[in-house]
Amino acid sequence: MSNMNMEFPWIRNSPAFHHMLRASGQSEVWYDFSDEAKFNQYGWRCSTKEDAYSNATLIGNWSEERFDTRRTVALRRPLPHQFSHYFETTYYSSYKKPDVQPIYTTPKRESKSFPGHQPELNPPHTKCVPNSCYRLDFTGPQHREEKTETSEPQRETN
Repeated sequence: MSNMNMEFPWIRNSPAFHHMLRASGQSEVWYDFSDEAKFNQYGWRCSTKEDAYSNATLIGNWSEERFDTRRTVALRRPLPHQFSHYFETTYYSSYKKPDVQPIYTTPKRESKSFPGHQPELNPPHTKCVPNSCYRLDFTGPQHREEKTETSEPQRETN
């Protein structure tokens, strides 16, 4: 017991069992035997940013902090000014990412050759059907050009 008194001099003047109270899960000893001592403990220091967790970590009352209107207003980017490109640094202009515009069009449904095939997602240059000899020779009667014979014979020009 004498070694403990040497390490922690506040043990002599404090109430019993105070050294068994824990401040957090990090095994900090809670020794709030006086008003001055308790403000140096972890749980009482609420004005500092000493937590290992940020608002992005989903613990405690995270929904109140994440959906707070003050936070969303602070995270909102301002509208670009008409002269803002004059104040852009060389580093920023050479390393900035181009703005990706989202595509909000829904592809139209097309007939599928088999259930796993999605032709509406194919690029346009692959959707054209080449006119082969077979397709030209064996077209339906509604697509054939009718050759009409004229009453006059065609004259050859020399």
